[in-house]
Amino acid sequence: MSFVFDLATRQWLHPDGTPWPTPTPLPTMPPWPGQTAGRKRSPALRDFALGVAALERFVRRDPMRRTHECVFGVLALESEPVDPCL
Repeated sequence: MSFVFDLATRQWLHPDGTPWPTPTPLPTMPPWPGQTAGRKRSPALRDFALGVAALERFVRRDPMRRTHECVFGVLALESEPVDPCL
């Protein structure tokens, strides 16, 4: 069975021309009291920022030791213990 993509309507169509049904969004559960992603978001943002800084330094052709400063920072962040319950 093959499906066709209609460029005019931007929808996938069945071989008989009927549109593919749009999926309904799954309901989300509210977080437990006191459980938020804040504890994980902060290290993730620092990790991302250090990775972007390392890439910028690499593209600017900075000395490799400057690039490695950011890379080692990312590795140090990943070695920090994280509570597995989060």
